Amino acid sequence: MSAKLYYIYQQGIKGPYKGKEKGFFNVKDQDWSKLLESSWQEILTELKTNQKEQFTTNEVSRFQSETDSWQTIGFMFWSRQHKSKLNAFPKTASVLKQIPGLIGASINKLAAGAEILEHKGETNAIYRCHLGLIVPGKLPEIGFEVNNVSKEWNEGEVLAFCDAHRHKAWNNTDKDRFILLLDILRPEFLHKKYDICCTVLSLNTLHLISEKLNWTFLYRLTSNQLKILTLTLKPLWYLYLPIHRFIGQTIK
Repeated sequence: MSAKLYYIYQQGIKGPYKGKEKGFFNVKDQDWSKLLESSWQEILTELKTNQKEQFTTNEVSRFQSETDSWQTIGFMFWSRQHKSKLNAFPKTASVLKQIPGLIGASINKLAAGAEILEHKGETNAIYRCHLGLIVPGKLPEIGFEVNNVSKEWNEGEVLAFCDAHRHKAWNNTDKDRFILLLDILRPEFLHKKYDICCTVLSLNTLHLISEKLNWTFLYRLTSNQLKILTLTLKPLWYLYLPIHRFIGQTIK
């Protein structure tokens, strides 16, 4: 029986996601997972030649233990491609093109001594995957946790989990950690790709507005109130995404 599509309309709610998915997925037999694990050194080499100019601070500051401690190189965000970043990483882009159902991709840096605080993603529709690139330690000093189950990143290996569950990360070493982060639609939700992307982009628009304008009241809304606001934004994303793809502009 396939899973029911679920959206978390209020990330501020501390209650757990009640879906039946386990915290971590086993994707070792997936062709795209094998591709990533066979290509990781090539991706790492490209990162080492580009990282100084390409990283930007993650815009969701409330999940960072320290300012600028969580930084990204964004290639794709809910199907929105960032052309300049992809052009700067042609070998990585070539690998990404071979992954079916890919709707998000970035290289993420977690600074030495920093944490990503516990939070939940917006939907259960994806495999959220971490490919270890530079991992300067082992548990317990550095690791990742989903629903109180801790795992460590390993260089060249894919770690996949359900983003709807509560999760957090930490790096208590004296070196930065780097991963390739991917969002891949689960097979049962592939036919709803466009609607999923537009829904989550609408949710993220509200999150960013609350951050930029300090509209903290948005985090006090009920799930139904936030859902209504999200639905009012969805038509705009339905119109904009095709334009973005046609023009090929980079959104920074």
